[in-house]
Amino acid sequence: MEWRGKTWLFSSRQNRDRFANAPEQYAPQYDGYCAWAMAEARKAETDPEVWKIVDGKLYLNCSRAAYDKWSRDLSANIGKADRHWLTLKEMP
Repeated sequence: MEWRGKTWLFSSRQNRDRFANAPEQYAPQYDGYCAWAMAEARKAETDPEVWKIVDGKLYLNCSRAAYDKWSRDLSANIGKADRHWLTLKEMP
């Protein structure tokens, strides 16, 4: 399935249909870029097996080490990443 210029793959038809009906609810934050990298004002590809749901939002990280750093202060790191995303989302 295509959404926001990316191809999304799903483990089941049911998951695909849920996503199709409400993609903003299910899509990872920062278009799937690493949450730790975003907190550091950069984009990094992610490992789909390194993730966490915080307040109903899915966050991905590029590695277990990045996840561990990001998790030390979730609130502050999410705040930083959210601010950086406002400018970085338009950059390739």
